[in-house]
Amino acid sequence: DDDGEDYVLGLIEEICEDTDVISCRRMAPLIKSIPLSGPGGIHVGVFELMLRQEPVDALYGFFSRHGLFTKSWDIKLVLAQLCAIDGIECNRQEAIKVQDTNFTMGEESFVLTIPEEEEVIDTLY
Repeated sequence: DDDGEDYVLGLIEEICEDTDVISCRRMAPLIKSIPLSGPGGIHVGVFELMLRQEPVDALYGFFSRHGLFTKSWDIKLVLAQLCAIDGIECNRQEAIKVQDTNFTMGEESFVLTIPEEEEVIDTLY
């Protein structure tokens, strides 16, 4: 429920602001942690999904960190498998590789969103 999630996220923010007492490595709770293996059962890493994180965005980061794009892994196939898991809700099929809600270029500030299929340089140009 959104009210419960809002409460938890607000509490985390309030507690983590006190850096003299607490050190927080992330600002959202982990809701799923799934070990992923490649061909032959070789362990690749642990896919982690945070509260309110879109699975395709988390998966894009996982693929990038583990070099899976260069190993010809199919992100759409893995996403379909993840979306079939109970408790994982997928609302998008295309990842957002860059999002900045207060991006400044020159005198202008705006929301910068770059989907996975777009080149960063082309969007900035």
